[in-house]
Amino acid sequence: MFVVAFGEQGAKYAFESHQWALERVGTISRNEGIDCEYRILPGIMIVEVPDTDPKYSKKNDLPDEVEALKKLGIPHKYYPNGSVGKAYTGAVLEFEQQGAFHPTKYACYACELLELGDLCANVQSCPDTSMVSSRTSRRSMPTSFRPTPIRAAYLTMTMGTGLV
Repeated sequence: MFVVAFGEQGAKYAFESHQWALERVGTISRNEGIDCEYRILPGIMIVEVPDTDPKYSKKNDLPDEVEALKKLGIPHKYYPNGSVGKAYTGAVLEFEQQGAFHPTKYACYACELLELGDLCANVQSCPDTSMVSSRTSRRSMPTSFRPTPIRAAYLTMTMGTGLV
């Protein structure tokens, strides 16, 4: 997906920058004692349907992803007949040294550490990690949650997308 949008070199830069950002969150959370549940684990890509689904062959674009990864020199493991627990069987693409963390907890601690003050836009968060901008009237969380204000100039979240 990234190769189509940004070209080969752009896709490699995107992967490297996402990896750097993930590792940076880990370093900062460790060094600053931020309790954001940061942990290292493998990243997994699967086909949207299991291999028992009649649409599997048509939807399986992981071989294209694997070719792009090989060409770009991005480390990965590919299991054409893999599984994820009992819920999924089929092609599995794995990236080692990925990670996960609670973005709201990280953002709250980071804002406190940075002492961002009045120069920043007011953003609100709630325990289920939904984020709501105070500049709009739209709410993406149930009204039963009580938002806790945090302040930040920018909040960025990324999610895994394919390279082809």
